[in-house]
Amino acid sequence: MDRPHRQEDRTDLLQGASDASGGMTRDNLAPGHYRGEVALEDRRASFEFNVVAGQATDARVVIPLR
Repeated sequence: MDRPHRQEDRTDLLQGASDASGGMTRDNLAPGHYRGEVALEDRRASFEFNVVAGQATDARVVIPLR
């Protein structure tokens, strides 16, 4: 049975390259719970964060050394 599309099912909202300091900014994300993954070569780290309406959210992710 199909279920309704949920915001957290989207996989393209946070795709993109980071700036020289490793930061990435996204504006106007809908409130909700987000999951993601960052990758550098063969290393990956996953993360989760919540967006609350009217508040800035900061998610910090550390990619492990080899």
